[in-house]
Amino acid sequence: MDDDTQVSLGRTHPIHTIEDLLNPSDHTLANCISTRKAMIVVSPTVRRSFGESIDTYLDEHNLRCSVRQIDAPSGESSKTMDQVIQVLEHGADFGLRRRDVIIAVGGGICCDLVGLAATLYRRGVPHVKIPTTLLGIVDAGIGIKNGVNTTFGKNKVGAFRQPEATFIDAMFLETLPKSELLNGIAEIMKMGLVVDRAIFEILRSDGACLIAQRFMPTSAAAKDLINRSIVGMQIELSKDPNETGVLERAVDFGHTFSPLFETASGYRITHGEAVSMDMALSICIANKLQWISDEQRHTVLKTFRALGLRTDCADFSVDQRLEALREATCHRAGALALPLPFGEIGSCRFFMDRATLSPQMLAECDAVLRAYQ
Repeated sequence: MDDDTQVSLGRTHPIHTIEDLLNPSDHTLANCISTRKAMIVVSPTVRRSFGESIDTYLDEHNLRCSVRQIDAPSGESSKTMDQVIQVLEHGADFGLRRRDVIIAVGGGICCDLVGLAATLYRRGVPHVKIPTTLLGIVDAGIGIKNGVNTTFGKNKVGAFRQPEATFIDAMFLETLPKSELLNGIAEIMKMGLVVDRAIFEILRSDGACLIAQRFMPTSAAAKDLINRSIVGMQIELSKDPNETGVLERAVDFGHTFSPLFETASGYRITHGEAVSMDMALSICIANKLQWISDEQRHTVLKTFRALGLRTDCADFSVDQRLEALREATCHRAGALALPLPFGEIGSCRFFMDRATLSPQMLAECDAVLRAYQ
């Protein structure tokens, strides 16, 4: 085990950073399972890439486990209640009891599905997350929100459920295509723009190299970037883990317009792409409000372009984006609470006046963004 990160979210949630978790010589996962029965839920991609390693590890440690594959292809369109029910049926078939454990080994979608299934099965059983994508490592795999998409919206059905533990192993990233890495880079960029400027500076100086190297676990920059993102996210979430107070969350940056971009495209636009587009638009809004300078806007958008992050959102009408603002206001209990960079990169304030975000302003933002495509 290389490092442990633990931030109190109302209950203890250890996050262990490990190199080569599935090496039979490492006892971390075996010690976590112990004498319990464990159902390991994997995506088809993980089964193809790591199925043999998982089976070998379980056999070497003589664990009472069953590996079950969800029949969900990658993409948000497969994050449905049907998939959650499939996990529940696997659990019943395996004979999981209240103190047994469900382990998600996969990307953010797999982690979401398992988290919600663990909430529902026997009214709650322990679950563990082992995210295998960069997006999962810095977002879905470390949080406590689990949701599915429905005909009436993205993540409109879900629950808060704390995992028993999360295991982070950057070795999984070596098999990811660039598009998957960029999905995670978008969520990391979010933290750099409104929480921790050092993250932005690492992305600005080393991001392209890290992407090319598939976030090589031995890279000091990769370790620093992932660790800062995880710690920053956990600190932000710890302020109100179950979202029972004022819904002003810096980590909602990039998540105001993005649900529209995803759903209106039929999820052809990935979550990371949608977040990138949202952030680019939000950067322009912050500039129009004079919350950041022209130079800061240019620096950020130039970095987006250098890393290959998507900035164009002109395919979505101004009316659609105004509707996204209305939906965000509803979701945030009647307050827009739009997080935007303020003053310096790495800090933010919340903009509340939805009426100020006029059709003209949004159209002007499109004109600015065209220069960075």
